[in-house]
Amino acid sequence: MQDGPNIAADRPRPKLTRNVPVTYEVRVKLHDGPYAGTENSQFVNFRGRAGETGEKQCVANFASGHVVTCSIESGVDIGDYMCLLWRTGGSNGWDVVQVGI
Repeated sequence: MQDGPNIAADRPRPKLTRNVPVTYEVRVKLHDGPYAGTENSQFVNFRGRAGETGEKQCVANFASGHVVTCSIESGVDIGDYMCLLWRTGGSNGWDVVQVGI
């Protein structure tokens, strides 16, 4: 029997990498009104129980009233989704109504 903490259990789990990229998708609905869209670059990072994709640029038209679908590929299998981190590359705001993964 071992005394003290289980150091192996306390270590972070390694990222699961794959030879074939995994595609992750997020849909964003923007409010239909003045100044609801943005021309700034948008970046996403999917996090899961087994890892994260790392920040990837979401290239799309984020215009007012649009439903935008962003697909990114990653060599990391993140496992079950935990959260999505979103970063805008500028200073103007945009009005998001709904986000779906």
